[in-house]
Amino acid sequence: MTRTARNTAKLFSLWPLAILAVCFACGITTASYCGNVSIWVWLALSLIPAGAAFAVRTTQYATALLCIAFLFGGAFCFSAAKGSVAPDRIRAFIESKVLPTYGIVELTGVISGPVELTPYGRRFQLAVRSVSFKGVERHASGTVIAFVTEKTSSPDDLAYGSLIRFTCVLEREDDFRDPGVVSNIARMDLNGVDASARIKSPMLIEHLGDEPAFLPLAFVYQQRSRAVAAFKRHLSPSTAGVLAASLLGDRSLLDKATADVYREGGTFHVLVISGLHITFIAAVLLLIARFFTRRRWLHFAVAIVPLWIYTIAVGAELPVVRASLMITAGLLGYAMYRTKGIANQLGLAAVILLAWKPASLFDASFQLTIASVAAIALFAIPVILKLKSIGAWMPSAETPFPPNIQQWLRKFCEMLYWNPTTWERHQVTDLWSANVDKSPLLGGKILGGPQRFIRYIFEALFVSVAVQLAILPLSVIYFHRISIGSVFSNLWVGFFLAIESFAAVFGIGIAAVSETLARPLFAVAEICNSLNLLIPEAISNLAFFSFRLPTYSGAASAIYIIYAIVVAILVFACVVWNPFRLLRDTVVENGVYAGAIAACALAAIIALHPFSAPSKNGRLRADIIDVGQGDAIFITFPNGETMLVDGGGRHLSYPDEKDQEAFQADTSNIGERVVSPVLWAKGYSRIDYLVASHADIDHTGGLIDVVNSFAIGKTILGRLPADDPELAELKAVLDSKHVPTETLGRGRVLDIGGVRVEILYPAGDVAGPSDNDHSLVMRLVFGSRALLLTADIERNAEQELLASGTQLNSDVIKVAHHGSRTSSTADFIAATKAAWAVISVGRHSQFGHPHQEVVSAWEDSGAAVLTTGGYGMITIQTDGREMAVSSFITPESDR
Repeated sequence: MTRTARNTAKLFSLWPLAILAVCFACGITTASYCGNVSIWVWLALSLIPAGAAFAVRTTQYATALLCIAFLFGGAFCFSAAKGSVAPDRIRAFIESKVLPTYGIVELTGVISGPVELTPYGRRFQLAVRSVSFKGVERHASGTVIAFVTEKTSSPDDLAYGSLIRFTCVLEREDDFRDPGVVSNIARMDLNGVDASARIKSPMLIEHLGDEPAFLPLAFVYQQRSRAVAAFKRHLSPSTAGVLAASLLGDRSLLDKATADVYREGGTFHVLVISGLHITFIAAVLLLIARFFTRRRWLHFAVAIVPLWIYTIAVGAELPVVRASLMITAGLLGYAMYRTKGIANQLGLAAVILLAWKPASLFDASFQLTIASVAAIALFAIPVILKLKSIGAWMPSAETPFPPNIQQWLRKFCEMLYWNPTTWERHQVTDLWSANVDKSPLLGGKILGGPQRFIRYIFEALFVSVAVQLAILPLSVIYFHRISIGSVFSNLWVGFFLAIESFAAVFGIGIAAVSETLARPLFAVAEICNSLNLLIPEAISNLAFFSFRLPTYSGAASAIYIIYAIVVAILVFACVVWNPFRLLRDTVVENGVYAGAIAACALAAIIALHPFSAPSKNGRLRADIIDVGQGDAIFITFPNGETMLVDGGGRHLSYPDEKDQEAFQADTSNIGERVVSPVLWAKGYSRIDYLVASHADIDHTGGLIDVVNSFAIGKTILGRLPADDPELAELKAVLDSKHVPTETLGRGRVLDIGGVRVEILYPAGDVAGPSDNDHSLVMRLVFGSRALLLTADIERNAEQELLASGTQLNSDVIKVAHHGSRTSSTADFIAATKAAWAVISVGRHSQFGHPHQEVVSAWEDSGAAVLTTGGYGMITIQTDGREMAVSSFITPESDR
């Protein structure tokens, strides 16, 4: 056997399940790119090497064959799961066009989870029994998440196990189809949900009876609802929302202002029940069990049973179930006295989870969980234990000689871990005596309580830094955020949230007897909540400690893989490093140093992203982003400068949402959910020109999030009335960022990278109204090609432009007011002579846009009409001579 083979075999024997889990994951990745391969081919490719491995199990080839078997086994599981959708599932009906992707249907089914209150009504999960569409009823299966819209929750008997029938709007489609935007359909498939259902009124729900329910589960759901109600009754909205989210997994009470503080401070993860919460609960249960008995199997049982009850009580969402499975695997290893095989326990949990749901491999929460646990278990804890062994070293049979390391590291470890009192006790009890030379930093003056405190802070910071470095690429790819301050704020928030939780829970228990006695505990919870908001908010205000950033794309995205490889090498070098070797292993030590330097350099390249933005290509490009009912147009000029014209905005998803001013739910605005991800996916972190065409919320609402996430060079407005609330809020944010603002009217011309930007409208007082008919109209001319952006102007503005003799002819026009009949008059259409007419509008506009007569008028003029609702993001590119128009998707009617 060669040296390489021996090292591989040694590594495999050390972490067998971890390596098999990696092979299994590689197989899933392979199958995701090879969709045409038959499931039976994958099965055969898995079984053949598995059988061969068993036949030659005593030879050196068994390891490689077993890895190959798991590789193709992962591919088999992924293909099997992908093709296992039952023909009567709601998802299958929609995909086969039996049901529409968006339409009114009647559903019958059983409520299969807790009924949760939301700011706009109620939400529950339905196990479907049948579906009726256009008078045809079919037996059906699957899971639907139903939302009931109501101003106040009516006291009815809907609960877990209720058999109901209702008419609803059934939906399974993506709201926004743009590069970089998360797909609703992908998210639903990952969570095992077939579709969502919108019920306009509780009057549409018919209670048919109650199915036999699992009583313990019904009791757990009932207690959860009572706890949420108790939080809401006894605590402030902010505190109640934090506790309901962090303890019970119900984020419906969480207001946006509070959530944003946690999010920007890098501590939002504490509000999402995940591995952190499950680990804490398991640790508490384990400590309680160890107080009463030493039998590890009893410890396992005492910890696991309540843990899984809690998992089910909070909704049994996929990340929570995943965390509970991992903790179960870890506690099983503890019960079997396999505490040193943390990597294998992690590998076992990963294989089970991926075999159960192979698509989880591509889920952000799964990747974050695995990376975080691996960083703690495989790197942070082993390194801390080695540092402790260095600092607390005393002569023993296992380590008779002192650590053979650099002096600065030895002194640092001794400052943290050396205890002279322990050494003195050993001198008294041991049969032999010796002198040890200890020289901790600061002359050994830090002892007792201060030493323990510094040690705790160091270890907590070390673990936090290890986790942050491990998840760095994932944080950038999925959240476009780096929170350096979270290394510190996590310690603060974790401490006070624990006190807040215990105070609130005990307070609710005591309030059942006496609310007066419970008030001090509720006051403690309120104080802790205020303190928890204090530090993250302060950190989020420091630009360096928390910032947003784009991703690398194309070939440059390989930096994330290279970073992961370097970190893996660094972890391996730290694991095999032995500080007590008589002869220092310079190869390993150099590997640690080189790995650390390379990891830091790559982390800097990822964080500072100097190469993420595309280079200038001499072309004018306009991306009309699909923001639903609204406008957002991102323009890239030939010299590389950029301009964002409008940013979409919030439109009402619920009939009475506009009445809920006292409470703003933690929902993403269009700027955060759509516009910013599109720009980040392109690699941009700066916008040179920010343009707000007028004050309507569906044009300016998303710009506030954009200003908070990007560096802005200059803002351009057509009008700036002093009394407009929408523009006033935007102007306040711009002023806080010290962004210069300029109002431009008719006649102004800008030259940006060789493109002539003509301001055609509005005219008159810059402090006048900023409504539809006073929108900013721009015409971009590059070479012989022109693009006309008309915002929301209506008939009066169109007639004024025509009467003034303004040059309107263009190759492409962004049709005014989302295709409303209030615009696009016949004379205006004729004057533009456009070859393409692009309408920025949602797939299902609540205003009926685009109106058919407007679409027909543009088509009759000879223009090709494209809508963002039908085609997703629409891109126009020109070099000044040729022009190309493309779209993010191609509707089935055009295929």
